[in-house]
Amino acid sequence: MEIKLKISKIIALSAILWLAYELKAVDSVIVRTKLGLIRGSLMQTRLGKTIYAFRGIRYAEAPVGSLRFKQSVPVKPWSNVYDASKEGPACPKAKGELVTEDCLTLNIYTNYLPRKNTKLNKKLPVIAYIHFGRYYEGSSQSFLVGPRYLLDEDIILVTLNHRLGTLGFINTGEHHAYGNLGFKDQVLALRFIQNYISAFGGDPNSVTLTGQSSGSRSIVLHMVSPMSRGLFHRAIAMSGSSTTPIPPQKEQVDLAVKQAKFFNCTAETFDDMFECFMKQPSEAYAKTVPMFMEYSNSFPVTIWYPSIEPEVLGHDRFLSDEPEKLMKKRQIYNPVPLIMGVTQNEFGFLAYPDDGEDKLHEDLNRKWHELAPLCLQYERNTNRSKLISDTLRKYYFNNEPITRKNAHTLSNLLANALVHFPVHRAASLLSNYSSSPVYFYEFVYKGRYSRRVWKDTRKPKGGVAHGDDLLYLFDTRYDTGSGLRMPFFNETDPEIFMVERLTKLWAHFARTGEPLPKESGLFGNITWEPLKSEGKPYLEMGKNFTIKKGFLDETMRLWDNLFP
Repeated sequence: MEIKLKISKIIALSAILWLAYELKAVDSVIVRTKLGLIRGSLMQTRLGKTIYAFRGIRYAEAPVGSLRFKQSVPVKPWSNVYDASKEGPACPKAKGELVTEDCLTLNIYTNYLPRKNTKLNKKLPVIAYIHFGRYYEGSSQSFLVGPRYLLDEDIILVTLNHRLGTLGFINTGEHHAYGNLGFKDQVLALRFIQNYISAFGGDPNSVTLTGQSSGSRSIVLHMVSPMSRGLFHRAIAMSGSSTTPIPPQKEQVDLAVKQAKFFNCTAETFDDMFECFMKQPSEAYAKTVPMFMEYSNSFPVTIWYPSIEPEVLGHDRFLSDEPEKLMKKRQIYNPVPLIMGVTQNEFGFLAYPDDGEDKLHEDLNRKWHELAPLCLQYERNTNRSKLISDTLRKYYFNNEPITRKNAHTLSNLLANALVHFPVHRAASLLSNYSSSPVYFYEFVYKGRYSRRVWKDTRKPKGGVAHGDDLLYLFDTRYDTGSGLRMPFFNETDPEIFMVERLTKLWAHFARTGEPLPKESGLFGNITWEPLKSEGKPYLEMGKNFTIKKGFLDETMRLWDNLFP
């Protein structure tokens, strides 16, 4: 008996020492993968859980030299320990830190690592997040997309980079550049998750693809892309869709010609153009991004569009047709359960000038037929374009001048045009043609903080702005786009209930495919039914979570009629 007790004590002591050793190695937690050893670091969640963080892991070979403007190539195994204990890079963009062209990396955050020689290891559901940034800015870096809220739930968070701007989306419609390189980067990152996430305790058969803004647009494309088939099992699309009045393009030669002009490259032939492009440093691409803007520093909101690729022998085809057409033909290669939604005011903040001048309002009044299609992003310089512009001017402003007094109406128009309608269109089509449910939400909670603020007071500007819902899912220490430092919410903050609700909701959906957890008590007796149910129900996320019917029904009917 005494011997058994001693053995038990030795086993217990060994376990304690093993755990202590594991936790003591704060800067050298190591995971073994089929690619090689990876060193990570430790972080802490809001509630004090340990996060094993592996940042800046390559999923592709560096897209430099001969691989620039080429489809990304899977990373090769390494022999030394890969250091993923520090912040990874961002892809070349106008604003940012740690920027490099060798940027095809991802971050893995987990609160659980599997142990050797045991059959009791868990497999955690994976949330893979594609960042915002209009395809020309943003990154997956932890000060932008931090894990300290979501990792209080038992999930694994993967955040990923992809190439941006010209380097990621140039499309000349011929063999030099068919476009969609940034989306193909995302596909390769999803394949990396399938191949290697088990080593980090993740379940490759339970991947929820999430994204906001351009990341959300990407999700809609992955649902109809054969390249992405089987790489994810649920999706959460926040404030963006590729079902826009301007659909994906077969080519965007005009942007390539502009880029050549900015570099003083000849554009007489594509051979000459790309020979010159290959000589430019990546920093030059980043510096020229603002030069693509056509009005102020804000419009057009979207510059680079997805590409409809031709069928070419030996060429991977990400997108074969417009997403709307593919949906209507039921060519939805990933018909997964989907949560899709918007914030109340989205890009409406653009309607409110900071400097006391009314230049946007005055210019819209003087040049409505020229600027409305640019700012609201629909076809330009056609008879139909003029008809659309006239209809919108009558519906929103009753043909009255645009002033500060009715800036809220301009705000609604911008929100409806740039986000609400494209998201409504995708959610409606997928509800009708996908074999899995679509759940719709509107985020209306106006907290003390926002990603869009008045310069003088730093108070929220223009209501519940584009990206404000992210404040309660990811801890953002510094937003490189707006230059704002964001708060980290604690138990005493009035916003903490929203952190608890959103993280619980997202994690529950990632685990089960069901939209609301009943057992948590955070959501009462709400039943969130799919959008195709009677009355088109959707969840309004505010101080209270309530079910509403028919999101902006009258206004969305107008847009549906304008863009059938």
